[in-house]
Amino acid sequence: MPKARKPLVVMAAVLILVVALASCATEKPKLEEPNKQGSSQVPGQTGATETPQPQTSQATTPAGTGQTPGDQTASTKTPAPEVSEVELRNLYGSANALKAEADKYQLGSLVPEYKAAAASFAELEKIYQKELDSVPFNGARAFPLKKGFEDSIAAWEDVLAKGMPLRAEMERKKAVDKKLTAMGSQAADLASSRYKGAQELLDQADAFAEAKDFAGYSQAISGYQHATVAFDVANEKAKAEAYRNIVFENGYAKYTDSYFVMAEAKYAEEEALWSSGSRADMEAGAAALREANSYYEFVVTKGAEYKSFEGKDAALAAKKNALSVSADKNVPEAFANAQLILDKASMNQDQGNYKGSYGLFMDAADAFNVAYVETLGLKAENEAALAAADKALAASQEKADANDMGENLYLAEAKAFRAKAGDQFNAKEFVNSTINANEALNYARLSDNAVDAAAAKVAKAEAERLAA
Repeated sequence: MPKARKPLVVMAAVLILVVALASCATEKPKLEEPNKQGSSQVPGQTGATETPQPQTSQATTPAGTGQTPGDQTASTKTPAPEVSEVELRNLYGSANALKAEADKYQLGSLVPEYKAAAASFAELEKIYQKELDSVPFNGARAFPLKKGFEDSIAAWEDVLAKGMPLRAEMERKKAVDKKLTAMGSQAADLASSRYKGAQELLDQADAFAEAKDFAGYSQAISGYQHATVAFDVANEKAKAEAYRNIVFENGYAKYTDSYFVMAEAKYAEEEALWSSGSRADMEAGAAALREANSYYEFVVTKGAEYKSFEGKDAALAAKKNALSVSADKNVPEAFANAQLILDKASMNQDQGNYKGSYGLFMDAADAFNVAYVETLGLKAENEAALAAADKALAASQEKADANDMGENLYLAEAKAFRAKAGDQFNAKEFVNSTINANEALNYARLSDNAVDAAAAKVAKAEAERLAA
């Protein structure tokens, strides 16, 4: 190459290097690849999840402006969308509050959409906490969370809209079921004030539910739950009143007085709790009545048992009394009937039916007493018959002796029947004794008739003799 061209070649090489460097300086910056550290991928969104990058556009530089390509690019950039930390916190708070309401009313078991809403919120919450932990807060990188929480809010609102009516209906059913239980315990009569108060709470809850919005359903649910507790109180109160009536009517308190005192204390405790009107106090009142009823039940059970044995003692005493006058011999049917009742009472007692057995024991005692009284009546009749027989025999004996017929056949029979009647009386066989005493009386009369006939015959013969 000629020496004269060497400087030109060198200059050309320098120019090429300058152009290459200028080209590198004006090239666009490359976007970060997805899922790099610091990215915020929101559940439910696809595509690039990294921080949105400023956009640039190429523009032709007017001639004579003096702008370089780099200056032109900087002047056409668009700001990346951002969310403030305050707004993001508010969105999270709203979504979290709605979720809390759904959890409070246990809508997870009622609304199928709950599961998806909860899963999405859990993922959003993880990303949200990560963004808040970053210092300084990067609003552009956290921007996708805004849409995520807005969608979460909508999802939870849907869950509440579908679930609150269902929960309200379920709570109403619980209240109505408890009302039916209270009705079965005759709470409307035995615990009228409690039953009436519970019904008022139920009616009030129904009125709240008519609004058919979140506030209305929320108040209705609370009202139904309150009514459920109130009907529970009414039910337990009615049971307590029934127990107390049994205790007072049967005198059971004396058998287990310490338990009765504890029952009465719990019974009185509920009065003050009901007066406060709060659901918590009503729950405590129902618990107090349940405890009182457990004591009352013990008093009634043990009272019935002890009284059953008292009844048995009374029946056995009545039986012994009846046997003392041989009621079994004198009124066998009445005595046998009393014994059947006693046997039935004993069987019920052995089976644990103490209240029923007590009534039967008392019936048996009454039956034995009837047999005793009837026997005493027979004894009195027997004594009268014996007295009449003795009187007749004495008169007949005197009459027979006066007519020289003191040992006639009829008097002998009369005396034999009277002796037998006496033996039977001593054996407390009053019926048979009376029969034989009456036979003695009859034979005494026959003796009188025989004596009178003999005397008349003698008188007639004497008259005929004198007439001749």
